[in-house]
This record gives sequence, structure tokens and C-alpha cells, in this order.
Amino acid sequence: MSAIFKHELHNYFHSLTAYVFGAFLLAFVGIGAMYYNIQAAVSNFEYVLSFGSLVFVVIVPILTMRVIAEEKKQKTDQLLYSLPITTVQVILGKYLALLVLYVLLGLLIRHLTGNGNLAYVERADQLSIQGEDSLQITWQEESSSYREEDHYFVTVDGEAQPLDTGLVEDFLYTLSALNLTEYMTYNAGEDDLATYGLDDPERTITLDYTTQDEDGSETAHTVSLAVSRAPAERWDDTQTDAGTETGGEEEVTAYARVDDSPIVYKITTQEYRALMDASYDTLRHKEILPVDLEQVSQVDVTLDGASYTVTASGEGEERTWSYGEQVLETSALPDALQALTADSFIGEGPTGQEEISFTLHLSLEGEPTVSIQFYRYDGACCLAVVDGQPTALVPRSQVVDLQEAVYAVVLGES
Repeated sequence: MSAIFKHELHNYFHSLTAYVFGAFLLAFVGIGAMYYNIQAAVSNFEYVLSFGSLVFVVIVPILTMRVIAEEKKQKTDQLLYSLPITTVQVILGKYLALLVLYVLLGLLIRHLTGNGNLAYVERADQLSIQGEDSLQITWQEESSSYREEDHYFVTVDGEAQPLDTGLVEDFLYTLSALNLTEYMTYNAGEDDLATYGLDDPERTITLDYTTQDEDGSETAHTVSLAVSRAPAERWDDTQTDAGTETGGEEEVTAYARVDDSPIVYKITTQEYRALMDASYDTLRHKEILPVDLEQVSQVDVTLDGASYTVTASGEGEERTWSYGEQVLETSALPDALQALTADSFIGEGPTGQEEISFTLHLSLEGEPTVSIQFYRYDGACCLAVVDGQPTALVPRSQVVDLQEAVYAVVLGES
């Protein structure tokens, strides 16, 4: 069978057969590109690929019909059947040779057109974001934070800080959802990369992930995406962010490139902003509490110079909160604690008056505690300090709701 296979391949590539059909296929795709992309001014190349696939409707029957007929025409069929091989082996040898030819023609089209769409990755082993706001995100199977669902971490000031797993997964989906079909060039050289700003991209995103076969064997993959605005629109390093100056509504011309592919794609303004928006502040938890309230066994509150203690017990629907001997009838206090979210993140220390502070006692190994203070910042926000570290600005209305919930508990109204 291998002899038949080699003989057929030899005939295809040492005659005009493979080259004629390859040229016919390329000509067909070229005609489609001329009509769709040039005359109709359509930048999306997927229509041409659909148009080009029709050529196989012609190529496949022509090549397959001559497989046996050509042997009879050349009167070599008797010699073929006299060989010490079965008819099945003859057919398989010819079939595999044709299959290789079709695959090579398909790979030729794929090489010339490319397909840069990124695969959806449910879990990234490592995610590197290089640019103005560089970020190195790693996956940890066992969470080292108070939240069990935290698996993505970054190192900040020498310490591992958790990211919001849901937000990281949303960003991974954003990568896979990129519509990389608007081709600018298929054979970009150094001059072309400079034209599209990709010789020195604004952001390079590198994704390391692992796939597992059915037999359980794992394969490591790495894919990178370079993103940049057109050089004429690039932000000046001496100016503030253009999106900030224009309210983020300005349309931009941006391009992307996958790995070292010679293909350059144009991406939309929304896609560009979604890729450029990824940073520590946009991917971290917005909740001020770094724990789940189910893990809290006691809350020590200091308000207006007085201290109060509220305890929690039970699990799920049976969980209750108590102030002294009084069981709280409403969930106003835990709801107010849970509602505390960051409006923006900040690193400067407090300068205003302390509004309220509390310490959370956790029912975890070692009985750790988390202390949080809120300081007056301006008329709209309060500064949250978590375990001595200035963290975020919180809407003042949320802090007021927390104060009112504490007063309600103390006055027996909750």
C-alpha cells in the first residue's frame, strides 16, 4: 500500500496535476477577493473563504474520477492488480494520496489567508500584560486568600494579591471573542508593522494555558496578541490619557497581530478599549470586605467613640446575627457590610476624620482578623483603609447606610 501511496504522490507532484489545481484554487480565491474585497469594498475576508470553498466541488470529482479511469486508459490496471497486494490496499493507497493533496491545498489557502481568532480558554496558567500598566497574573489551584474562589493572583509590593476570578474570566472571553476578520495585510514586513504601530505595540498580551487530551495527556500552549493604535493617534507620553480627555467616546483606529503572524487585523474601538482597560484596578475585587460574611463570627464596631460587638452563628438560612442577647430581626447590618464597594482605588493615606471602623473576626484556622476604617475624604466619598493599607474610595452613601444600620442595632430597631 505504501508503494501505491508514494507512486500516486510522485505522479501528482512530478506532473502538472497538483500545480494546475493549486493555481486554479488560488485564482478562484483571487477572483473572490477582487469582487468581494476590492470592488464591493468589503473588508471581511470570510466571505471570500466561503466563496473559495466552492472550488473543491469541482476539484474533488475531477481528481477522484481519474484515479481508476486513468489506470485503464494507460492500460496499467492489469499490472497494478498483478502486484502482491489486495484491491483494498490499492484503493487505500490512492485514497490517502488524494487526501494528502487536498490537505496540502487547504493548508495553502490557510497559510495565505490565516485565521487569527483566539481559542476560548477557561483557565489560564499565566496571563502576562505588557505595556503602560504591566501585569503578571498567575493561577493558583489552592487559594491563598480568604476567598476560596480566588485563583488568580498578582504580586504587588512583594505580596500576592487576589484578583476577581469572574473579571479575569471575562477578560479571557474578551480575547476569544475578538472578531479578527478585518484583514489589513497578509504579509506584513517591518515597514508594515511600523505603519500599523505594531513594531512597538501599546500592549502585548501573552496567554499560557494547558489543554488535556482524552487520554489525559496535557499540552502546553502559548499565544500572544499585540495591540496598538495607529501611530498618528498614539497617546503622547507627556499627555494624559486620550480616553480621559474625551470621556472615552473618541473613535480610534487600532490594529492587532497574533504571535509572529504576518497578518495584521483591524479591531473596533470597543475591542481596543476592552483590551487596554485590563489592569490591576479593573481586575481586582470591588468589594471592600476581603472575606465572605459566612466566614465572619464577630464584628467589633467603633462609631462616635463607642464600641459595639455583633456576633454571628449558624450557616446558610439558619445563620443569625446577635447584639448581646438580642437576635437581629433584619439583615440590615450584614447587608450594609456586603454592599461596601470601591468607586475607585487609591493609595494615599487618610487626612480626614474617621467616620466608622470595625474589626471582623473570622471562623478560620488561626482565627484571623480584618480591620477596616473609613475616613472622610470629600462630600461624595470616604477612604477605606483595610488592615492599615489605604485601599479605595467608597461612596459616602454606603458608609452612611452602614452607620445607620449600626445605630439601628444599638437602639434595638433592627
